[in-house]
Amino acid sequence: VDWWQPKDTPHKAVITVGDESYEFDVPWGVMLKVVTNGDVAAWCTSEDGEVLAVSDDMIVVQGVDECTFCVASGSSVTKVTMNFNKYAVRTIPL
Repeated sequence: VDWWQPKDTPHKAVITVGDESYEFDVPWGVMLKVVTNGDVAAWCTSEDGEVLAVSDDMIVVQGVDECTFCVASGSSVTKVTMNFNKYAVRTIPL
């Protein structure tokens, strides 16, 4: 992560999972946790949500209000926005 750039400059990170690499934005001062299983990686774009587990058929996530999660697999990254006002823990099917 290029933390040496000014705060208003978009910050990029790269994660490599298996043979694939994925670049994504990291807001200044925000800690993001990436969870992997096999060739699948998942993370929340903010600190308001968290990936609890990645299994062969689903991703278990938790959050507050509305959170966007990124799911990287193969050569693509899919964004999934979820609302946690009714349920604090939800799943994303794979």
